[in-house]
Amino acid sequence: MSRVEIARIPGVHSLNSKKITDERGYFEKFFDKSILESMHLNTGLDSIALSSNKVTGTLRGLHFQTFPFAEEKIVVCISGSIFDVVVDLRVESPTYRMWGATSLDSEEGKLLYLPKGVAHGFQTLVDNSKVLYAITSKYNLLSAHTLSYSDTALNISWPLPVSVISNKDETGVSLEAAVDLWAEITE
Repeated sequence: MSRVEIARIPGVHSLNSKKITDERGYFEKFFDKSILESMHLNTGLDSIALSSNKVTGTLRGLHFQTFPFAEEKIVVCISGSIFDVVVDLRVESPTYRMWGATSLDSEEGKLLYLPKGVAHGFQTLVDNSKVLYAITSKYNLLSAHTLSYSDTALNISWPLPVSVISNKDETGVSLEAAVDLWAEITE
C-alpha cells in the first residue's frame, strides 16, 4: 500500500497552536473551540489524555474505535518528538487503505485533528516524549481495535526499530480485518 501526504487524507487537519511568548516563557493554546467550529469540526470533547513514553523507538497504535464509539482526536506532542501515522479505513474516502505520516515535536507547535475512520499511532523519536490527546468519545472495550503496525499490506516505513510495544499493539489485526470491522459497523 502506498503512502499519501497526510494533509490529503480527508478530514485530517494539520493546525498550529497559538503560542504567546513573554519574559516569563510562553502560554500555548491547543484547543480553541471557536477556531474548530469555524472549520466545522467537532468540539464536543469527552476526555483529555496524556501518553508518556520513556524510550526512543516506542510504538503505540495503530488504534481506532468503531461506531457508536468512533472518535475524533486532536493530537499534539508536548515533549520530545514523534513520527505520527494515520491509516484511512473509510471505503468512501479517496485515500481509502492508504497511510500518511508527519513528525510532531514540542518545539514547532503543530497538532493534528483526526476524523472518525482513521487508525492512529506513533513512534517516539527521542526519549521522554509525551503526547496529549483530546478525544470526542469515551473508550469502549468492544469498539476498540488495533491495526497491525507491521502489516505488509500497508508497508509503513517506521523511522526506527521498535524498542517498546504493548502486547495488544504487537498483535493488531490485518488491514483487511480492520477495514472489514470499520465497514460492518458503519453500514
